[in-house]
Amino acid sequence: APTLRLVSVLVRSPEALARDLDTFAGVGRCITTMAAATGAAFGALPPSALPPTRKLLAVGYCACVQMCVGFILRVRTGHESALPFYLLHIVLPFLASFLAAHAASRSSVGQNVARRGYSMRLACDEC
Repeated sequence: APTLRLVSVLVRSPEALARDLDTFAGVGRCITTMAAATGAAFGALPPSALPPTRKLLAVGYCACVQMCVGFILRVRTGHESALPFYLLHIVLPFLASFLAAHAASRSSVGQNVARRGYSMRLACDEC
């Protein structure tokens, strides 16, 4: 989806982009909530679903593409608010919620492994 957004920004007319940016500015809270929810859902994926290194690479790619979209919008439309809007309403909420969920999921995985190790030691002590 980020790549499609980048292509869309490159091929659409500056007038259409300016209209979209004005529309997005009107629903900034909704976009912020969506970006935060997406980041949290992605960050909470267990390592069995996606290895942590690949997950971090994908998140870095998404953040870079969204910043590129902000830069391109600023250049093509002349809107001074394009880059700050993308940074404050999309990139930062996405990254913050991703990192919080990723850290929480890693600590819960670590606690589960520690519990399993402790119960195994108890079982071995009884032998």
